[in-house]
Amino acid sequence: MSTDKITCLLNWHATPYHLPLFLADKLNYFTEEGIKVAILEPNNPSDVTEIIGSGKVDLGCKAMIHTIAGKARGFPIKSIATLLDEPFTGVVYLASKSGITTDFQSLRGKRIGYVGEFGKIQLDELTRHYGMTPDDYTAVRVGMNVTGAIIRGDIDAGIGLENVQMVELEEWSVQQGRSRDDVKMLRIDELADPGCCCFCS
Repeated sequence: MSTDKITCLLNWHATPYHLPLFLADKLNYFTEEGIKVAILEPNNPSDVTEIIGSGKVDLGCKAMIHTIAGKARGFPIKSIATLLDEPFTGVVYLASKSGITTDFQSLRGKRIGYVGEFGKIQLDELTRHYGMTPDDYTAVRVGMNVTGAIIRGDIDAGIGLENVQMVELEEWSVQQGRSRDDVKMLRIDELADPGCCCFCS
């Protein structure tokens, strides 16, 4: 790794949970440490682990589950810090439009959107946890556009973030004359009670 110039690849376009990096840059914390940090956004979030693991960037942001998977694939990567240690991920939905409730079983027969392979694994494991099978729902890979897919009606719900997709859906709901309270989330950490945060970045 370079000692004075460092590339840092985000796991998606800049969002509120990346604020510590931008704040550190704005307040000259990096400069005070004698380093220059180039904060980069990926074209495809699915490529981030491989880009970091191949050494094309010095470091990056990715959820812990991706670090573990990258290590399993032989990438010489390790986690050195956490930007956000709260598992803010869950299944986002519009209550009035989807027929989904706080009961996970209400996802039966629904179209559930996910970003990448780990989203599908999570959904499959959660369905098993609740006595269902992956055949009990339809998985739809929507990439990072969970919000648009819900709005268009392509999916009934999707794995999203409290500070991104939920906010986007709340704003859309208000523009449509609906209540912000129509936007709900089944938080993954509360659903499976994993006792850890697999989505710290």
